[in-house]
Amino acid sequence: MIKLMIIDDQASTRTGVRMLLDLDPDIHVVGEAANREEALARVESLHPDLVLLDLALPGADGIELARELLALAPALAIVILTLHDTPANRARAAQAGAVAFAGKHEGSPALLAAIRSAL
Repeated sequence: MIKLMIIDDQASTRTGVRMLLDLDPDIHVVGEAANREEALARVESLHPDLVLLDLALPGADGIELARELLALAPALAIVILTLHDTPANRARAAQAGAVAFAGKHEGSPALLAAIRSAL
């Protein structure tokens, strides 16, 4: 069972992703966060195996947050899920320690493939 956390400032995105992932018997969404502070606190308390992380969070750079999350939980797998799917962002995310990347526009098969490849 994959323990997963969703980090995205848009409640509708978190809800939609959660609904999709709840259909998969191998994935358990253990929590959500809408900003940097919530993300750090919940990763520390919930101990997810993987986080889905949006790059565009209010007052926070998702790339820098990825580094902070990995410093807090080195075994954590980070999958970037974003509308800002560019080669430059993919490269920056990989350099920060993200293990997979999915564009929000790609749909559920790409997201599930990214999650599975991350672990």
